[in-house]
Parts: sequence; C-alpha cells; structure tokens
Amino acid sequence: MIPDIGLSGMDGWTVLGMLKEDVRTRHIPVHVVSVEEPTTESRSRGAIGHAVKPLNAEELEQTFRRLEQVAAEHSKRVLVVEDDPEIRHATVALVASADTTVDEAATGAEAMTALRAENYDCPVLDLRLPDMDGNELLTELEREGVELPPVIVHTARDLSRDEENRLREHAQSVLIKDVRSQE
Repeated sequence: MIPDIGLSGMDGWTVLGMLKEDVRTRHIPVHVVSVEEPTTESRSRGAIGHAVKPLNAEELEQTFRRLEQVAAEHSKRVLVVEDDPEIRHATVALVASADTTVDEAATGAEAMTALRAENYDCPVLDLRLPDMDGNELLTELEREGVELPPVIVHTARDLSRDEENRLREHAQSVLIKDVRSQE
C-alpha cells in the first residue's frame, strides 16, 4: 500500500495507524509517499519507507520493488544488542520464534557491523555497552546514512529527560529494565 499523508477526509497517518493496529492487516507493507520530508515518524508508525513527491519513474519502481521484497519476506529479523550474556540469552529466547530470526551483539562495534550489513526489522538495544553508549551508536549510524528500522531501547540506566528525548528521535520504544522488562 502506498498512502499519501495529505489525503482528504482521513489523513495517511490515520490510515497507517488503522492498518498497523489491526492484527488482520498489520502484515501489509506500507510505503508512505508525500510532499512532507521523511522523518523517523513514518518508520516508527510501521511504514517500510517514505518517499517525497514528486517521484520519477525510477523512484517509483524502487518503491514497488521494496514493497514486493517486504511482502515476500515471511521471516522477521531482530538484533539483540546486550553485553550481559544472561540478559541477552533471555531476550533472544523471548523474541525468537519460527518466523523470527534473532542475531546477537555484545558490543557497540558488533552491533554497528551487523546494522551496516544486514536489514533488521528491529534492534533491541541496551545503552550500556562496553565500548560505546547506545545513543552514540544510533547517532553514528544515522550520520553514516544507515537507514535504521524502529529501535527498542532496553536499559537499566536512569535517563534524564534530555537523554530520553534524544533517544526518541531514533527509538520507537524505550524500555527500562526492571522485574517486568521481558513483558
């Protein structure tokens, strides 16, 4: 599906939200096409991409190819980035399923290598890594032009309001580790 954000009557954000909230339609790949410049909002709301109008024939073909590619993929791919082996293995066990492949990274360097090389549907990221801060990792990848999928930040660190706001520029969800974190 390729909605425009500026639809009359019901805007594209509402259409996208309705599709992604319904278990019967959330699997449908959506690529936003709009006069609005792309932000992380399209991806965080479940779109696979965002193109700016007007599109030339090549850009439109690329959009259709991306939609076909995603529609053909049945398995999802998740990257768990966590330096604590016990927490990492527990998270992998929780996320892994017949239709979800989970890769692991124990350091920021391993995570950056994986995110540069593979297309993940979602990384689950701890902020306290032995070699770098998780926010630094996201900022560096964005600076390099690596297209990041929605990110779930899973951390035990107390975040200031400024840190949380910076993370929300990159992350779809920020989870604080506690007794119920795995839920």
